[in-house]
Amino acid sequence: MNPGEIEPPRFVPLPGFERAASALIVVPLPMLAFICAEVMQPEWQSGKFPDYVLLLLNPRAAALFFPLLVYSALSLVLFLLHPVRYGSIFIIRFGVYTGVLLALQYAVLAALYLPVSIGAGLYFVISYLLAKKLKAKWSIPLIAVIGLAAYLLFLVSMDGFSLNLVSDPSYLANLFPLAVLVSIPTASPLLCFFVMLAWALRLFKAYDTGVMPTPRVFIPLGAWLTGFAAAWACSVYQMLQLYAALPTNPPDCYIATAAAQGHPGLVGSHPVRLPGGMLRVNAQLQTLKAAELAILSLAPGFHHPLRAAYDLGGRFLARRLNQPVLADLAYISLKPAEWCARWVMDRLFPRWEEFAARLYQ
Repeated sequence: MNPGEIEPPRFVPLPGFERAASALIVVPLPMLAFICAEVMQPEWQSGKFPDYVLLLLNPRAAALFFPLLVYSALSLVLFLLHPVRYGSIFIIRFGVYTGVLLALQYAVLAALYLPVSIGAGLYFVISYLLAKKLKAKWSIPLIAVIGLAAYLLFLVSMDGFSLNLVSDPSYLANLFPLAVLVSIPTASPLLCFFVMLAWALRLFKAYDTGVMPTPRVFIPLGAWLTGFAAAWACSVYQMLQLYAALPTNPPDCYIATAAAQGHPGLVGSHPVRLPGGMLRVNAQLQTLKAAELAILSLAPGFHHPLRAAYDLGGRFLARRLNQPVLADLAYISLKPAEWCARWVMDRLFPRWEEFAARLYQ
């Protein structure tokens, strides 16, 4: 019997809310996750394994996977729009089945780079299951309590959290919005896997249980496996190319470091030999770095979320300051921040310039 022509005697109606939520999870969230992978790509050739994994998640390395991902996502969306009509078409079901493997692949890669993605994904899955089991008036508060407890346990496991919390109780409040902001893209690979798996199991149970495979099944399977193998080969090659293009020494103050690469006559930079290689340094970079260290010593609870936000945006901007003219513009745009830092540092640390002059030396 041709699996593309199978019609089950009965198909369980699918809740509209679950279908809408599933479509949102498998379409916008992977796009957001790939954008985050592009923004957070490694800044230098550290040789660390997670950096190679992160580059595999980069959209430029994953380009050949996009047709496979679009095929799977589109298959699931069509099925969710009209389950009975599209569920009976084998090529649609095949797209959902292969989507499980693709989602598992990216869930594993995300976990290798950021193990907390497993916990973030499980939190949303467990929250959903609890909300279905419990009464509505209790489900949301309980989910919030579980999420806050998990967040606290994660922070307690971080080095220096307990000391910072004692010295600055606002540390928790400062970090919480950032944690909420990054939790959704962090959890998206595992969420996509669970969504794809849930609908694939439902489709398989309704249409393909006990059905003998036919030659028409193996043709799309062979074509898909060929594309999958080619995508992996290209992805690994592009990952190595992206890694080779990274600088060999680590950046520190992303935008200010990039701004120091402008015309020396304007930015006042000079080359300095560091353990990781040569770096151009100017007074602006030294001033802003000294100000950051001052914030770290005086208000560590405020420094952590500030630095995390700067790392996220600074990496993205600094990578695009790849021309001397652009670096000159960045140098000029940072002048108000430099003047403000100097004004504050003059009043807090009278001899701070002596310390700043020794930075990057």
